[in-house]
Parts: sequence; structure tokens; C-alpha cells
Amino acid sequence: MRIIGIEGSSSAGKTTLANTLGSYFDAPIIEEYATYAQPEGFPSFATNENELDEQIQYYVALEAKRARDLRETSKVSDTVIVDRTASSLVAFQKAMSEDVSGAGFVWSADAMRYAVLEQKEAGLVINPDIVLVLSAGSQTEHERRVLERGPIATIPSLNNWAFWRRLGSIQKNHSLLWGH
Repeated sequence: MRIIGIEGSSSAGKTTLANTLGSYFDAPIIEEYATYAQPEGFPSFATNENELDEQIQYYVALEAKRARDLRETSKVSDTVIVDRTASSLVAFQKAMSEDVSGAGFVWSADAMRYAVLEQKEAGLVINPDIVLVLSAGSQTEHERRVLERGPIATIPSLNNWAFWRRLGSIQKNHSLLWGH
């Protein structure tokens, strides 16, 4: 089985590329975390270490659900497309900890990384054979897509092109280091 992961900034065209590759390879798509988080949505920012641990376990549990779906879909297809990978969890944690420091409990990218690695050893993390990393071409393009889709959340940085460019860089480096 071949697993193709797609990473990158919000509004960069990940889902569009996933759908295109899915059609081209006649492959199922494991959707991004936001789909798996519905209907309850993502937890708010942690204000203490206990909440942080709960949040990390929440995200790791979402990845475990996606990994189970991957195992099921791999029974019917040689190729599976994954919209975002576990690298997103760690990269997002790192970028947010840099962005919101002083605005609540600082998230720990290391804690997320260890939790993901622990799940990876248990086979509950999707490990793509190749990861394609995208970024919005320009700030204007990013802002146009945010206007079309609406704001991502109530956290201003999540709608900021510079934040997503930094996140895309972290994802690329993280994916390369993990040997995806």
C-alpha cells in the first residue's frame, strides 16, 4: 500500500490536491482533523497542565481514528491519500506555542511529539510514504481564500498568512526529520 500525505498551510489547496489525487489514483481520502473533530469541534486553549494533557490526548485520539480508517480503506485500495498528517499536530503545537506565549498556558510541542511517537509505536499514527507540503502562494491569495471560506476560528493568528507560512516551514522540516 502507498500512503500519500498532504501537508501545509491553511488555504493552500491541500483538500483540492487530495481530491485531485484521489480521483487520479482512484484512491480513498482520509480527511483532515477538522472533519474528525465534528460535531464537538476542537478544544479551546489550555489554561493549565491538566487541560494541556487532555488536549494532547484529544488530538492523538483523532489521529488514532484516522489510522483505523486508513486500515479499513487500505483493504480496498493500493493507494490512500491523507489530508494532513501527524506532523500537523506537532507543527501546530510548536507554532501556537510561539504565537500565544503570554496569552495563557503555553502549549508544549515536545509533549505532543512524545505522545505522537508513543502512538506511532502502537500503530495508531498514519505514516505516509511521501508527504507533499503546500503553502499559499501569496498573502493576497491566502486572504482571498479566508474571505471565501470565512475565518478559521476566533484566534486571529489562524487567519494570518505569516502564521501559516511559519507553520508550513515547521511541517516541512518536521516531515523531513521524521522520514515520511
